Amino acid sequence: MKRGQVAIEYMMIVGLVLLVLIPVAYYSLKEIQTSTIQNSAEDAVRTLAIAADEVYALGPGSRKLVEVNVPEGVVQVEIGCPGTCQEIEERKIMLTISIYGNEADIFARAKSQVQGSISISSGRKSVEVVACESYVSIGQSC
Repeated sequence: MKRGQVAIEYMMIVGLVLLVLIPVAYYSLKEIQTSTIQNSAEDAVRTLAIAADEVYALGPGSRKLVEVNVPEGVVQVEIGCPGTCQEIEERKIMLTISIYGNEADIFARAKSQVQGSISISSGRKSVEVVACESYVSIGQSC
C-alpha cells in the first residue's frame, strides 16, 4: 500500500466515526439540558413548599425570604387555586415548563393553603413567604 492510500483510508474511518458521534453528542446535550431544567423547576417548587410549611408552623405574621432559581421555559406559575376548587389544589405550587415544544407540570404540595404569584421570567429570585391568618402568601403580602 502506498502512504497516500493509507492516509485516505484513515480519513474515511475518522469521518465515519464523527458521523456516528456527532448525533449521539447532540442527543446527549439535549437530554442534559432537559434534565437541568426539570431539576431546577423541581428545586424551585420544593423550596417554596418547604418555606410555606415553615412559616405556617410558626403562625401568622411569620416571614421568610427564600432564593429560587426559575429555569428557562416556564410558561405558567400556579400557586394555590384562584376561585372555587378542591382542598388539595389550594395547597399546590406548580410550574409549567415548555421543553422543545412539550409542556410538563412540576409541582409540590404545601401543608397549608397557599396563594400568591411569582414572575415566569427565568433567573434567580428572592421570594417572600408570609404566614397570614388562614393561608400562606408566596411572593405577595397578606
